[in-house]
Amino acid sequence: MLPAARKALFTQSKCQPKAVELNGATVASEKYMKKWQEFIEDVTLLNPTRASLKAAVRLPRLASLSVKFKFDAYNRDYEVPSLEGPGSTTLKTLKLYERVHFSGVDSLIRAHATTLEVVSAYCLPGEALSVCTALRRLALDVYPETDEERLLKLLRAKKPLERLDFQSFNCHNARACSALRSRIKAEGLVRGDVGCDSCERGGPVLVDPHRMRGRPS
Repeated sequence: MLPAARKALFTQSKCQPKAVELNGATVASEKYMKKWQEFIEDVTLLNPTRASLKAAVRLPRLASLSVKFKFDAYNRDYEVPSLEGPGSTTLKTLKLYERVHFSGVDSLIRAHATTLEVVSAYCLPGEALSVCTALRRLALDVYPETDEERLLKLLRAKKPLERLDFQSFNCHNARACSALRSRIKAEGLVRGDVGCDSCERGGPVLVDPHRMRGRPS
């Protein structure tokens, strides 16, 4: 964005944005969220710093937060900063894309355990999810042959979900996946559908690493 356009956005714009997609690595993202904090409800952050992440979760009307780190061939150690202090009291939907480190997933989920209703994560943060009291829908990166018992333990400890989806960047055993999903339904652990993106596509889930909207909801 040209400097003149950026200045106009902050000083002359009369818009009231409810959904924003921001480069969380820049100070400008924090300033933008602060300026429009009375209106913003849906935030997508790319490469957030600790400061921009805190600015997002402190938005008074925040309902949905998505976090993603773009692929960098020279740095494979991106990690969501741990969230210290109070988080949002209104956050209901949390989407954590590939390359979000497990510790960041755990930190964000635990910080909003009483409000989260929808969680999507490319890992299986069982202990963190077990303390979520309002969880209704869940999407996880699950490997049926190795994660079955951990997942079943998590689901049995909670009230039945409305929907559960598996998502994987690698192909897995479709037969084992189908058997696990059937077992979950038979035990009544999920009231609605139990789907698998990888099985439905016939291959791994693909996400364009250079775009924030690479994966469908």
